[in-house]
Amino acid sequence: MEMEHVHWFLREACDAKPRCAYCFGPAGGRGYSEDRDIEMAKALIDGGVKKVTLGGGEPTLARNLVPVVRTLKDGGAYVSLHTNGLRLDDNLLNGLTGLIGDIALPIDAIDPEIQRQLRSERFVERVSSRLPELTEAIVGRGIGVGIHTVFTRENYLQIPAIYRQLKRQSFKYWRIYEYNVDLARTASLGLGGRNQARIDRYQETMDLGDDGDHAKANNDGLLANLLLMEERMMRYGDARIQFVVRQDGEDYSFLRPSGEVDYYKHHSINKRRNLGNILVEGLPELRRKWEGRHDDGSDLENDSEEFFEFEGCLPLWLRMDLGNYWEEEIDEIDGRSWRKIWRVFDLWKVREKRIEDQENKGS
Repeated sequence: MEMEHVHWFLREACDAKPRCAYCFGPAGGRGYSEDRDIEMAKALIDGGVKKVTLGGGEPTLARNLVPVVRTLKDGGAYVSLHTNGLRLDDNLLNGLTGLIGDIALPIDAIDPEIQRQLRSERFVERVSSRLPELTEAIVGRGIGVGIHTVFTRENYLQIPAIYRQLKRQSFKYWRIYEYNVDLARTASLGLGGRNQARIDRYQETMDLGDDGDHAKANNDGLLANLLLMEERMMRYGDARIQFVVRQDGEDYSFLRPSGEVDYYKHHSINKRRNLGNILVEGLPELRRKWEGRHDDGSDLENDSEEFFEFEGCLPLWLRMDLGNYWEEEIDEIDGRSWRKIWRVFDLWKVREKRIEDQENKGS
């Protein structure tokens, strides 16, 4: 992990009410300082960071958003703003013009009812129903537009309809992310509240996932459906469409408002590990600390435990390739499921090869 790209939770509070069920951002709202924000922006630049993704929570809640972005831009960093779009107006966009590389907006469905279920009525009124208008306002200022969609059980069949709308407007990329039920579940439990409310919130996050039928080797689960949808969408030949799954292998670095830096690996289940504080130690030292942990083997035990736990949660069709299964599981597979099992498996292998080729091309 070279930490040239850092995800900064500029504000952990969010103005989206209720909280999106699939959100894995930290539950918070306090612990930030506008003066410290500028210090951290300078520390990122001094540490050699090339790209900063500003998220949260909701980053537009920061009153000093424009000065923070200007500090990063002046230091040579590319800045991407990931926002729910509720606070985007002409004043904010004018302030960001010339400073920011792209603004990423979420859209989960074309069907308003599904969109309300995943976000809120306010989001439908203020953002998704005005997406073409918002996109035009952003692009007209020379800022790129990104679109984010979380691939869940409730909305994955909406993907083709979303694209039919998006292709009528300008956008730089559209990323469809595999739903991370582990992080979302952990985040929901950290919100507090009465027991019944916590139970309901937890159940809501779980309902968005779908393990599939074990008797079908989980060939009808969420990951299998993502691969099938990816195959379908690739027929459009539009390189802006990017499906992202957890096993793609990227390590994520997260900067919190307090200056604490955490990192997350694809097999970390629901855990983010802490490296230290960027204002106390500086990013170069945190980078050396991470590399040292990796080189001296101090992270290997945790990695091994997490990796085997993660593997055990994978769909059976994928565990079969890894050799991590029981013979009894194979015996229980419905014979009529094997054709689809091999189809999904072949899509996975093709995807692995494509990701490997892209990594080799970029190195």
